[in-house]
Amino acid sequence: MIRSEQVKRSFFEQPPASTSMEALVYVNQTNHHHVLMNGDRLTRSEVRHGKYHTLYRVDMSPKKIEVRDEFDSALPGQPFMIQAKFYYEVTNPETLVSKYYENLPIDLAEKMVDEVKKAAETYTVEEKIRVRESIADLKSEMSVTDLFEDYGIRLKEISVQVDYSQAVKDDYAKLEAEKRNNLMKKELTSSRIDAKVSEIDALEKVAQRYGVTGALLVNASEDEINKIIKDQYERSRQDQEKNEQTIRETVAKGGNIDDALELIEAINKAKNSSNPLGNQRIEQQPTYNKIEEPKASYDADALQKHMARMEEKEESYNRGE
Repeated sequence: MIRSEQVKRSFFEQPPASTSMEALVYVNQTNHHHVLMNGDRLTRSEVRHGKYHTLYRVDMSPKKIEVRDEFDSALPGQPFMIQAKFYYEVTNPETLVSKYYENLPIDLAEKMVDEVKKAAETYTVEEKIRVRESIADLKSEMSVTDLFEDYGIRLKEISVQVDYSQAVKDDYAKLEAEKRNNLMKKELTSSRIDAKVSEIDALEKVAQRYGVTGALLVNASEDEINKIIKDQYERSRQDQEKNEQTIRETVAKGGNIDDALELIEAINKAKNSSNPLGNQRIEQQPTYNKIEEPKASYDADALQKHMARMEEKEESYNRGE
């Protein structure tokens, strides 16, 4: 910010000239300050007559103090990440030279860090916009502006970026991931329920058309399918034996084969109407009090032919097993 040197007195060399970016401040033994700016310079005689012994070169170019760090918020463990830039320039070289000391730039930077810290501690991480506004408003805060002006410096502009710290970002990322996982689980559960309902509807249609046996075969393993088929065959064989027994009993009581077949048909209809599951067995046994009086005498030849047909069917079942 400031460089000092001894004034050189020369009869031949011109004294240095100031520029727009560098002001010159001459100081003599009575502590009189002579300021040169924007291209002005002293003559050799002015330097001699002024008895100036020290020349201060003051950097007039814009400068900045940059603060970048994590700062605690109002909630412990949830800091902000703040990057603040304070732009300033020298407006009064004489005042700066009079009050300047070696650690002045460092002290100004530390003062800005303290101001940023105070602003951050006032708000929670959800209020980062208010933190940014609070730091930006330091430009018009008298205690801050006076601090700079006491040294002939003007605070021109403040640029602020406030974000969550990496730790807070990680926490938020975990929460978002948990929300997404929970939502996916709900959607997956809903999808599984819909799929199960569709599967039940499909099985219901199969059961309506092919009975419970058909519905069971849809999702059954190979061993289960074999067992279902064997059980079905066994029920069919038992039904066949019952039908034959019904015929024998009917004929023995004086009825004929037609009567027996009508009785079997009635039993089967009763099964189907009282058992909505179709192929499941019912335990209701047929009663014989509904058999009408014999219409014809016992026909041995017809019974023998019927029994032969039953044996043929049984053989075909055995081959299918």
